[in-house]
Amino acid sequence: MIVPKKYIKMRQNLKYDSVSLGGTEVYIFKVQELEKAQIGYSVDLSGHSLTGKNSGDWAENWLVIGYESLCEDPFLIDIKNGKYSVYTAVHGEGNWEPTLIADSFKKFIKNIECIKDISKGRENPVKLENNPISEVEKEKIIKKISKNDPKTDVAFWEFWLDL
Repeated sequence: MIVPKKYIKMRQNLKYDSVSLGGTEVYIFKVQELEKAQIGYSVDLSGHSLTGKNSGDWAENWLVIGYESLCEDPFLIDIKNGKYSVYTAVHGEGNWEPTLIADSFKKFIKNIECIKDISKGRENPVKLENNPISEVEKEKIIKKISKNDPKTDVAFWEFWLDL
């Protein structure tokens, strides 16, 4: 597995590893965790490739960079794309059908920052129940994410805000 130096630098500049809102946490692997994070996706426990060329196969150019804790679905980047577009994909379905959640890793981090800002005092289910996010706040965040990243599928971000 080759992790692009540009991605390593961007990840090392990130000052946190996770953001929690309600019952969901988004975790972004540290650089030193990336090789192990590929197990079960691009490689098996013995290091044999799990990638393929057919529709629904794990692609050789995908790198798992994190996950969300609710369903433990992975976040992956396309390392052939110099922007490192970020996708999520439902695991355990028998095939991989990624959904774009950020047009680039930089935009993914900007979107995460939007959630991070609103998550203060709402980091777990009890805190969120005591301090719910208003519809106006949700709309503001989604509008900000959409403006920041017009190509993204905001459904992921809306789902996270609705939990």
